[in-house]
Amino acid sequence: MAFKEIMNNSKKETNLWSAKPHEIRFLWLSIPRALFWMFLVFLFFPWVPIDAVFYVIIGLILAVCAVIYSYFLWKTMKYFVTEDGIYLDWGILRKIKKFVPFYKITNYSETQGIIQQGLEIGTLNIQTAGTGQTNIPELMISDVSRTKIEALIEIINKQIKKNK
Repeated sequence: MAFKEIMNNSKKETNLWSAKPHEIRFLWLSIPRALFWMFLVFLFFPWVPIDAVFYVIIGLILAVCAVIYSYFLWKTMKYFVTEDGIYLDWGILRKIKKFVPFYKITNYSETQGIIQQGLEIGTLNIQTAGTGQTNIPELMISDVSRTKIEALIEIINKQIKKNK
């Protein structure tokens, strides 16, 4: 079944759980992009005989564009769960849509960095059978509140038991 059909079918079902990433995810998306574009301007344009203010202006314009793009990218991120499985949907220029059925989930792990601990958010890594590389999760639910992650873990456990 194609992903579009799955998404259409899932909208008819009730969502058991849904979440969006914490606002800090926006910063983690935007800062590297902004720095990258500013770096490129200062790396590749110095040979052009124009005043240095021009480079700063171009770098800042590109950095602002990167921040705006990252904001809208963050706004498109959504995770949701139905009785069939877990869905990830996000992207602007490159759309990423993933579906992981409950019967394929083999294990999951929860991680938290220092900043995530302070903000009481975390990441849930979900691994499935047949993903090939054992250390790379099939799906990462990143920067979601701890209470949402705990609720998702309960749903996963119930649905896995139900499918056995």
